Amino acid sequence: MRKQARIREGFWKFFRWTQEKGISFVLLSGGYDYYIRGILGDAANDIEIIANKVDFKNGNRLIHQRENPRCGECGNCKRLYCEDLEEDYYYIGDGPSDVCAATGAKLVFARHHLARYMKETGQEYVPFESFHEIRGYLEPHFRYG
Repeated sequence: MRKQARIREGFWKFFRWTQEKGISFVLLSGGYDYYIRGILGDAANDIEIIANKVDFKNGNRLIHQRENPRCGECGNCKRLYCEDLEEDYYYIGDGPSDVCAATGAKLVFARHHLARYMKETGQEYVPFESFHEIRGYLEPHFRYG
């Protein structure tokens, strides 16, 4: 699994930087935790991962983590998690399931589908290709801590 999947460049350095600075880091995914943990390996134990579940004990059932009854588009509504936050958040995303959560962020880093959506709706965002760019943008704001 790890050989086939590609983790975006700079991810691990970015993650370690957030930990050094005391910045909360949550990996929200519309995918399944089994595969995410398989791709990340042992390092997944250090990351808060919120994703859909696969129950292999009861006939390989897919368990949607947190559906939003208002729209029903995603099995794991990222917006609901973000609405629960008691502080401003930065959002990094690229897919259709990121659109709702990104709208409430203090700052959005976007690529692919999310970048198109943000541009089409006239919302501000920072385009990115790697986590090195995101860290470079945020670093001046988190020099201390």
